[in-house]
Amino acid sequence: MADRAAMVEARDAEIARLRDLLRSEHERANAAIDREGTAEDYAEELEAERDRYKSAWASARRRAKRAYGAWRYATWRLDQVDEEQRKDDDYARFLWGRLTERRKERDRYRLAWLSARRRAAEEAMHGADAVEHYEGQLQALRAELDVVRKSPCAPAGGEKI
Repeated sequence: MADRAAMVEARDAEIARLRDLLRSEHERANAAIDREGTAEDYAEELEAERDRYKSAWASARRRAKRAYGAWRYATWRLDQVDEEQRKDDDYARFLWGRLTERRKERDRYRLAWLSARRRAAEEAMHGADAVEHYEGQLQALRAELDVVRKSPCAPAGGEKI
């Protein structure tokens, strides 16, 4: 019996050892399962985060494309506005030149008109003096003619002198 008791004791010790081994393996398996679950959860979190980053990247890329398109449009429009402004400036310079020419013509004609008016006024003033002077000369010549006609040496029969 001693052998049997030793055998039972050895078997109980073996069973206890195997139970401990089974428990430790069970705990190790549960820990591995927990780690695997944690790893899967972390992988899912990383996948969700990757999806968020992909979405953010796509959104940023779309916004960048829109911003670049807006910048190109603004640059093109600015070039157009600059060209229109240059044309407007050229036209304004052209008009200013034409206006300056017209002002010069106006001033030249105005000065000519003022000069002609002044000459006409002077001629009118001197014309009255000239008329008086010529009337005086005409009266003097008529008086002289009357004197010559009344003189005894005058030709008879009303001949003209």
